[in-house]
Amino acid sequence: MTFDREEFDEPFDVLREIAEHTLGGLGFYIQALEQLVDDRESIAVDSLRERFIKLAPERQTDFWEWNFPFHWDETVRTRLRSSFVVTLVSFAELEARGIARQIEYITESQLRPMDLRGGELERCRKYLGVVGGFQCKGPDVWSLLFEIRDIRNCLVHADGRMWEMSRRDRMRQLADNLPGFTLSSMETIEIGPEFPIYVLGLIKDFTAWLYDEALGFVARSAAQQVYRAEGAR
Repeated sequence: MTFDREEFDEPFDVLREIAEHTLGGLGFYIQALEQLVDDRESIAVDSLRERFIKLAPERQTDFWEWNFPFHWDETVRTRLRSSFVVTLVSFAELEARGIARQIEYITESQLRPMDLRGGELERCRKYLGVVGGFQCKGPDVWSLLFEIRDIRNCLVHADGRMWEMSRRDRMRQLADNLPGFTLSSMETIEIGPEFPIYVLGLIKDFTAWLYDEALGFVARSAAQQVYRAEGAR
């Protein structure tokens, strides 16, 4: 293949812009829905408070225990945050797979990402490292992403019930270190408002790193072609 750097630079730039726009939209989405839930919960509590003050004192004792709208927190926020984390990990997998396929096309490699062992992200990591020469110059973005992937798997395959997963010690360790990620006394996953924001930031960093490395790969490939052409003279 005759390598034209501009031919590959432009698609990566466009894909990067699309990815950044998508992640920006997801950030707006989670903030808007969190605010919507807060507002709806406040309306429900205000309505109950009006009922409460009209009750006789003897009927007020257990009122909030029986009537407080716990479902906004126990169901709505829990499902919202869980689904958001799942969406973000799926997005990261899609981006990594797409770039791995681009590297496969550019290099005309006989080795394909799907030929490697492991899950989706493990295959992409190996392929981009071996075939694309992708390197982590700072924090290991793959390891950080694998942590969130393990949490995603527990949410999807066990509905957050840690005891049904094989890597229970791993979940306990993450609960001690990740912001807004905790385990209940029954060892089910609990997600606070900080965790989706943390994951969003991580996926933004991972995506930026992917495209930086992809453009670096294009630059290296173009330089190698020039070097070979000059050597052949």
